[in-house]
Formats: sequence, C-alpha cells, structure tokens
Amino acid sequence: MYYKKTHGCYYTKIDGKHYRLHPNKRQAAKMERELKEAHENDGIIDESNPTVREIITEFLEWTELNKKPRTFKWYQDYLAGPRGFAAFVKKNLLVRNLKKTYVTQWMQKHWKHTSDNTRAGAITALKRVFNWAVEEDLIDASPIAKYKKPHRTSRSDEAYLSPDQWNKVVAAINYAELLDYLTVMRETGCRPQEIRTLRAEWFDRENRRWVFPVEESKGGRDKAKKPRIVELTDKAFSICQKWALKYPEGPMFRNSKGRPWTASALKCACTRISEKVGFKVFPYALRHTFATDALLNEVGMQETAELLGHCDTQMLSRHYQHIAAHREHLKKALRKARGDETGAA
Repeated sequence: MYYKKTHGCYYTKIDGKHYRLHPNKRQAAKMERELKEAHENDGIIDESNPTVREIITEFLEWTELNKKPRTFKWYQDYLAGPRGFAAFVKKNLLVRNLKKTYVTQWMQKHWKHTSDNTRAGAITALKRVFNWAVEEDLIDASPIAKYKKPHRTSRSDEAYLSPDQWNKVVAAINYAELLDYLTVMRETGCRPQEIRTLRAEWFDRENRRWVFPVEESKGGRDKAKKPRIVELTDKAFSICQKWALKYPEGPMFRNSKGRPWTASALKCACTRISEKVGFKVFPYALRHTFATDALLNEVGMQETAELLGHCDTQMLSRHYQHIAAHREHLKKALRKARGDETGAA
C-alpha cells in the first residue's frame, strides 16, 4: 500500500493492477485486505457481478483522469470520504442487490442535518456513479435510477446586497486587498473561483477582459471548446491593471501577505465583515447581486447569462432572479404587460 500525495489517497497494487483505496490510512488498509481476499478466493474480481465498492472505485479512477481536480474532489468527498457511500455499504454488496432503502439509510445516518443542497449533491454524486457504469457497459441498469433527491433551494433574498448594504460592506473593510477583490466581483459578476485562479496572462488589456483557457473555463464550455470571457467595467479594469503589474506570474489577486486567496480565507474574511455590518455577506452574494441588478436595469436574460458565463438562461432563471423583493419593478412590468409602454403610473 502506498500514498499518493497529489491525489490525497492510498493505493495498492494487486496482480499488476493499481487500485484506489481510501484517503484514511486505516480505512485504506481495510479495503486492501478485502481486495486481496477477493483475489485469493476468486482469482479475479467477478466483473459480471460487480460490487458497489468496485463500481465506485472504477468511477473515481475515471473521474480523476477525465475531469478537473475540483470535480474529482467533489465526487470523492461524497463517495469515498468518511461519510461516503463506499464506507457505508457492506464490502461484498453487489450492485444488483443494492436497494433504494440503503441510500435512504445512508442519508439518514450521514446527511440528515445538512442542507437540501448538500443532500441533493450526495444523491446526484451517487446516481452519477451508476449512470456512468451503464454508459460503460459495466452494469445493465442503475439500481437507484428512480431515487428522488431533495429540491435544491436558492440562496433567496439574503444573496442580494442593496446599494446601502454594499456601502456598509465597503466601510467595514480595512485593507485594500480585500476591497479590490470584492469590488471586482461586484463589478463583473464573476465566480469566486474565477477571480481566485485568475492569472495576469489571462488579462486581455487591449480588449479589457479576462480570457480563461478552455480547460480552466466553467459553464459547459469545455464541451463547446469555448473559453470563459469576463468583461470588465472601467473600475474593474483599473483594479486589474494594478494587480497584474504587481503579480505578473501566478494568481493575480493576493491578500495582504502576498499569498493567493483561498476559499477558506475569503470565507473567514466575509464572516468578519458579516459580524461588523449585521447581515450575511458571502462571495456568491456579489455574483447574485450583479445578476439581479442587470435584470432590474433591463439587461436581457440571454445577455446577462452570457456575462455570468452560463450557456443558457436556465440557471439564471432558477437561482439568480431575486426580483420578487423589488415590488416597484414588478408593478412596472405589470403595467407594460397591460399595454402601458412607458410603465408610468
């Protein structure tokens, strides 16, 4: 058994084949013993009757080779982590014997007190395993194809920062590095991970925008072979100019110690701001605010979706329209719908 630091997981080699085990050493040793027993008893693993654990292992190996590290980590946490499904089920449970009630028991034991979105993520990850196995002809059908997952919930109105709230946020920030970071997010509507990973070489000064390589782009662009483009306002462009000159190599935006921002560091900073201003502040709120303001200012749905980096308007309609709180805007829309083109009272 050996540990791959780059993958954050233990592996073993049996009869010339490498097997992924578990991030935890004790769990990995247990899985290694089980694999060796299976080989000693049967010679090889029976591919005509794969176990749930075998399918999960195969899926994670494929994901690691074919998807981004962030995606692989997301699946690994749900499937092979301490609360993962692989650790929950019995080692010899065959896929054909997997029942939906086992999934329910797993959810009750490990995910009962989490949010709807977290539970939905767990079910999505598990269903993807067996759908992938069907696609690869490893199994004939998914045993949990009809298992229902919780509806994801939007962050709702707490995700929108009014102009007055934004002014309070600005007043609560006492160092330029964080203010520049959050200001650019508010000005562009970019994703938190996009600004975290942004490099100076992706900053197109001539056209005043960021151009991410296809392999670094989100929003379905790797399928379309289309890079993610983030357009910059004058204010955002000016801030980017400053940071690109300061850090021409590596991540462009840094904290006060010159280190690239991490998700956890940004979360902690926003928590401190929230305590000062008396309302919740988090990175994605700035993206939601950008989307809502765009729609309130009558930017089209398709154009807004493109600015956000979405391939269509579906995600925008489901998650980013916090316009219900803006009653005057809805009244204006109603008057327009009834034939008053000006929307005047």
